[in-house]
Amino acid sequence: MEQMTFAFLGLGLIGGSIAKAIRAAYPGCFIRACDTDPATLKLALAEGTADEVTDHIGEDNGAAFTSCDFLFLCAPVSQNDSNLLLIRSFLLNAEENGCILTDVGSVKTTIHEHIEQLGLTSCFIGGHPMAGSERIGYQNSKASLLENAYYILTPTRDVPRRQLERYAALVKAMGAIPLILDYRQHDYVTAAISHLPHVIAS
Repeated sequence: MEQMTFAFLGLGLIGGSIAKAIRAAYPGCFIRACDTDPATLKLALAEGTADEVTDHIGEDNGAAFTSCDFLFLCAPVSQNDSNLLLIRSFLLNAEENGCILTDVGSVKTTIHEHIEQLGLTSCFIGGHPMAGSERIGYQNSKASLLENAYYILTPTRDVPRRQLERYAALVKAMGAIPLILDYRQHDYVTAAISHLPHVIAS
């Protein structure tokens, strides 16, 4: 079986939990991670979650981060936008390489619009794992966070069906339950069942 390669831009609670779940499902995979926190990178290496780490993305390593099976955008939204601009040129041939670009944000419209503007619709599938914790940071991440959690996938209209099936299979391997929605439908549903109750409670 060919070795699978995964890359993470941001390795906090959700990114770390996904990386750990992938490691558990595919022990022989290769995981590359970027984060601005040195302590996070050191711990990810020590725990065996990541095989290679860096604190920046640039011309020297941008190609490495897009030469993978899955590239996860797990940084804060504003930082994700900046990261996308840094790696856009390397992603333009992502469909040829088979790379699936995804994120983990709870709101999908903004990222989908940005992906459209950047011309990356052929490789992007939005992702929203419906899991979390009151704690934050990689140090609190765990593979079991995703177990039996719904993991919503919001594919673009241009992404190949086979890529969506690959992502759904990965979600199942991590112990989560894939649910495919249009990104507009996702935002409508999550606003009604999640965001609105939080606003009312506040």
